Amino acid sequence: MANESVVWTTETASEWLQNVLSSEAEENSDPPSRRPLLLRHSVLARFSLTDVRADDGSMMPVDTVRALLGNDLVTLPRIPGEPQWFTLKPASRSEGLRELGTLEGMYVERQQSIVDAPTTLQSVFDEYLQRNYSAADSDEVQRLEAALQVTTWLETFLQGAPQKGGIERRLALRRLLYPMERLTYGFMGRTSELATLRSFVGVLDPQSRAEAVKRVFSSFIATRDPLMLYGIGGVGKSTLLTEFIRQHVNSSMPFPWVYLDFDNPRLNVATLSTLIEEAVEQLRAQYIGSDWNALLTEARTQSNATNAAHYESEQESRTIAYSDLRYSADVRDQSAQTIAQSFALHLRLAMESTGLERMMQVSETLPLLIVMDTFEEVQKRGIERAGILWQFLSYLQQEIPRLRVVVSGRSQVPELAANLGTPTEIALKEFDESSAISYLMIRGVSDMDSARALYRQVGGNPLNLKLASQVAKSEKIGKKGIEGIKTTSYLVFAAAEHVVQGQLYSRILDRVTDPDLHKLAHPGLVVRRVTAKIIQQVLAGPCDLGEIDLDRASELFEKLKCQVDLVVPEPDGALRHQQDVRRVMLKLLEAEKPDQVQEIHRLAYQFYQGEKGTTAAIERVYHALQLSMSETDILGMWIPEAAESMRSSVEEFPPSSQLIVYLQAKEQPPLELRARASLEQWERLVEPRARQAIDYGDYTRATTILAERTDRTPGSALYAIAATASRHIGDYMAARSQLNTGIASAESVNRLDRLCELRRLSGELYRDTGDLVAADEDFCQAQKLAMRMGSGALALQIYTSRAKLNDPTSKRPAPPPDNPELIEILKVTSDADFATVRSQLVGLFRLCGETCVPLLMKGLRVFKLEYLTFIQPQPPWLSEAQEMQRKRRLNEFFQQRLESHAEDISVRTVIASVLEESLDPNHSVRFA
Repeated sequence: MANESVVWTTETASEWLQNVLSSEAEENSDPPSRRPLLLRHSVLARFSLTDVRADDGSMMPVDTVRALLGNDLVTLPRIPGEPQWFTLKPASRSEGLRELGTLEGMYVERQQSIVDAPTTLQSVFDEYLQRNYSAADSDEVQRLEAALQVTTWLETFLQGAPQKGGIERRLALRRLLYPMERLTYGFMGRTSELATLRSFVGVLDPQSRAEAVKRVFSSFIATRDPLMLYGIGGVGKSTLLTEFIRQHVNSSMPFPWVYLDFDNPRLNVATLSTLIEEAVEQLRAQYIGSDWNALLTEARTQSNATNAAHYESEQESRTIAYSDLRYSADVRDQSAQTIAQSFALHLRLAMESTGLERMMQVSETLPLLIVMDTFEEVQKRGIERAGILWQFLSYLQQEIPRLRVVVSGRSQVPELAANLGTPTEIALKEFDESSAISYLMIRGVSDMDSARALYRQVGGNPLNLKLASQVAKSEKIGKKGIEGIKTTSYLVFAAAEHVVQGQLYSRILDRVTDPDLHKLAHPGLVVRRVTAKIIQQVLAGPCDLGEIDLDRASELFEKLKCQVDLVVPEPDGALRHQQDVRRVMLKLLEAEKPDQVQEIHRLAYQFYQGEKGTTAAIERVYHALQLSMSETDILGMWIPEAAESMRSSVEEFPPSSQLIVYLQAKEQPPLELRARASLEQWERLVEPRARQAIDYGDYTRATTILAERTDRTPGSALYAIAATASRHIGDYMAARSQLNTGIASAESVNRLDRLCELRRLSGELYRDTGDLVAADEDFCQAQKLAMRMGSGALALQIYTSRAKLNDPTSKRPAPPPDNPELIEILKVTSDADFATVRSQLVGLFRLCGETCVPLLMKGLRVFKLEYLTFIQPQPPWLSEAQEMQRKRRLNEFFQQRLESHAEDISVRTVIASVLEESLDPNHSVRFA
C-alpha cells in the first residue's frame, strides 16, 4: 500500500485530518440559497445587485444573485450617476416578511445590512420596524408617501399604528397644499391686494376699519361679480393667489376652493370634464370620504355629448351650417347647465358630510372660491373656446349664489364682464417694497437693509430684482445699493428698464475672469443652446476666439457650466441660457452689433443642418426664423414639435418671422403685427379665430375680427364666415349681400370648396326666410359641388337639408321611394365618413329611412347599437328584441330583421326610429 511508507507523526496526522475535514465540508456544503437573500432584502426599500454579500461577508457575483432572485426583482428607473437599483416584487416581499414573523425579527434582519445614505422610504421603513410611526403624521409629502407604502408592506404586522385610510387622506391634503407653502415661503407685502381678496371672499376677519365697513355693505349681495388680477410675467400673481388661498385654508372657517392653473396641459377650457376632474381631485382632499364618482361620470358623459356635436369647420367634410351651429350651441348650453347643477349638488353633499358644516349648518352660506390662474394661456390659444366655461360658471352662480370667481393673467379679460359681471380689478405692475424685499432675500440677499437698498435703486421690476440679487451675491452693497449702476438719465427721468438690466448683466459678466469665456458669454447668448461643438463651430469666429480645437472648446464649455447665473444645464448635457435674461440682452445685442448677431445665426443654422434629431430640427427652425428666411423655406423644415418652442420665443423674431409663427400656431398676433401682414396672410391669421368664434356662438366677436380689414382675396373664406355671423345677429340683408358677393368671387377663381359652402349657406338663408324653392335650388347646386369634390359626407349633409325641405309639415312632396340621389351619395360615403358627420344627419332616418333600405343598413353597420329603452309603439316581436338586447346583439338582430323583412314597412319604421334617436348624443341608445 502506498501509505505504508509514510511516517506518521503528530504533525502529519493533524495535516491529514484537516484535509479530510475540509474535503468533506466542500462535498457537503450547500450552494447559495434564495431564502437568506430573500429575508435580507425584504427589509430593504431598494438595493444594488453589486453590493450583495454572502453569509461569510464576501461579495456575491451578480450572475449568482440574478439566478437566485431573478423572479423576485423589479428594476427601478435609472438615476444618472447612481448604480442600477432594484426592489422586491410585492408578493416576494410579503413572503420574506411573513417568514421573519415580527417587527422585532425584521429589525434584527435589517441590522445585518448597511445602507449608505438611506432614502426617505428606507428611513421610514426603519422607523416602523422600531414602532415609530411619526411619519404618518408628517407635513412632508415624501414622508407621508413613504409611510403609506410601508404601511402597505407591514399592514398585517402593525398594531396601534395609523391606518392606511388616514394616511391617504392626510397625503391628499398635503399634496394639495405643499406646493403652495413652498411658493409662498417668506411671503411679505401685498397687504392692500390681500385685503381686497379677503373682502372679496368675506370669510377671514377684516384687518382694517375700511375693510370691515366695505364687507358689511357687500354682505347684502349674495351674487358677486368676479375679480380680475393682472400684471406682467414674474410679478408674483401666482404667489399672491396661493398665499391668499393658504391663509383661508388655515383659518377657523374653512370653505371649498378650487385652483385651476391653465399652465397645466391637462386642462382644456373647451372640455368641461377636464376642469371638473381637476376640481374634484382638490375637493376630495378637502372633504375626506366624499363621493364624487357620479359627478365625474356625468361630466364625462356631457363633455362627450358636446364634443360629438362640436362643429369642426376646418374638416374637409364640413362647411359652416346654421343648423349645425344651433345644434352645437343647444348641446353645449344643456351640458353646461347639467354639469353646474350636478357640481353644486355634490359639493353640498360633500360639505354636509363633514362635522363642521353639518354642525353649524353653513353649507348654504359658505362661499365657493374658484381661482383660474395663468389665464393668458386660454387667451393665447383662443378665448372663443372658453364659451362653455362661461356658461358653466353662469349656471353655477345660480346654483351657488356665494360663488367667488378670481381670474389671473397677464392682461385683462373683457369676456368676464360680458358673461359673469363687471369684475373688480387688481393691477400688479411691479413688486411693492415689502414684496421686493421678500423676493430678494429668498434669492440670497443677506439682510433686509441690503434688500431695501436694492429695491430703492432698481425698482420693483422682477427681472431687475433677479439680476440685482445675482450681482449682490459677489459685490459689497452700500446704503445706495450696487455702486456704479446708473438708474437715472438726464438727472430727472428714470432710466429705461432694459438699460438698467443691461448694466446689471454686465456686472455679472465682469466676474468672469477668463477673457475667452468673457467674449463667449455675451455674444454667445445669440444661440439658445451651447455645447462644445457649438462653441468650436459656431461661436468661436464671431466671438473673436479665432480657430480653436475641440479640447479648448470643451474646456470653455466646462467653465461656462459653472456660471450658474448665466446658464442652466439641459438633460442631454447641453447648456441653455437663462431665458428671461437672454431675451432682454439679445435685443440690446441686436441693436449694438447686428452684423455679429446675424453671423452667429447663419453659422448656427448651418451647424444644425448637419445635425440629426428633434432638438437639432427645432433649433434649425429657430435660426431660420431669425434669418428671416421665406415662409416656403420655413414650412419645408417645420416639425410639429417646434410649435411650442417657437411660440414661446416669438418676441425674439423679426416681424415677418413672427407672422409665420402665429400662422403655424393658429393664434392671433398683436394688432400692430397684423397690420404688417399681406392680405393673404391676414386672412389666414383671422380665419381660424373667426371660425372659432362662430363655432362657440360669439357672433359679435367674429364680426369684430373680420371688420379689421374690408378688402378680400378672390374666393376668400371670410365671405361665408361674415354671412354666418350676420345671419345669427339677425342682419339678413347683410348676410345675403355677403353671400352674393362671395359666390361671384368664388366662381371667378373656380374655388369649388368655397362655392359649395356659400351655396349651402345661401340655401339655409332662403329656407329660414321662407323661399323653399330657391333654397332647394341652392342646396341642389351645393350637393352637386360636393359630389364633384368627391366628398360624399358633405353631400350627405346637404341632402339631409334638402330632405327637411320636403318634410310633410312644409307641404312639399315627400322623398321619392327609391331615393336615387341618396343611394348614389351613400355609395361614395365611407363608413368612417358617415360616422364623423353623425350630428349633421338629424332628421335623415326619420324622413328617408322608411323608403331607403341601404341607408338603414349603413346606419346599423356604423352606429353599432348596443341597447335601447324606447321603442314605441311596441311591435309584436319586441320581447325577442329585448332578449337579444340582454345578449348585447341588438344591432345584429336589427340587421337580420331588415335583411329578411325589408318589405315590411313596420320593420323599417322601427329601425329608422331607433337610428334617428341614436343621433342624439344624450339619448339612451349607445354605440360602440
